[in-house]
Amino acid sequence: MLLSEICDKKLISLSDAKLLGSVGGVYVDRDTYRVKYIFTNENTILYAPEKIYAHKDILTVFDASGEPAERAAGMLALTIGTAIYGVSGERAGIFRDIEITARRKSPVLLTDSKSVRLKHVVASSKDAIIINPTGKPLLPPIEAPRRKALTGTIITPEIPTETAYAGISEAPADYSFLLGRKLKYEVADISRSFVLMAGTLITDRVIANARKAGKIADLVTKSS
Repeated sequence: MLLSEICDKKLISLSDAKLLGSVGGVYVDRDTYRVKYIFTNENTILYAPEKIYAHKDILTVFDASGEPAERAAGMLALTIGTAIYGVSGERAGIFRDIEITARRKSPVLLTDSKSVRLKHVVASSKDAIIINPTGKPLLPPIEAPRRKALTGTIITPEIPTETAYAGISEAPADYSFLLGRKLKYEVADISRSFVLMAGTLITDRVIANARKAGKIADLVTKSS
């Protein structure tokens, strides 16, 4: 039985004549590559293919009981009309069909241009199906190399704030979070030509002067 033969058909419960929804697609087990469940457009209850009977105009199941949608977690969702892409971003067609009762070890997806082996599907959703025909494991993006010291700690080069903001007379916007704070401890340079007493209220001018004196870091660590 093909998915296209039952897609959008109404599913009826024989026990109470209740409409359970219209077939929307299938869930495929990643380990066995077999169609495990058929889901309706409501996608709240899942039904095993062997429990569904196809008729000319409708599908029937003995009763409304099935499996909760949570059972499909981690499975591949396949819906007719979904675009197929390769892992490099190239378009590989539109998903058109799959044999629901296939007995072969790895069923194929039928597209508008060619067939795709189900084992090559690495991810799927209602928006796209991603395939990896090479079969090679997907690798995360390569991180930029980082230099390490002999002790194994990462060396992070830092640009002194005073150098970065040289020539700027106004307080840098990056330090606006300091405005309104008070110094808990005295801040001074070695020659004590620049001194801020404990309890000083930090203003724009205080920030600008501390930057010029090379004490902006002390302003951050000694204020609250």
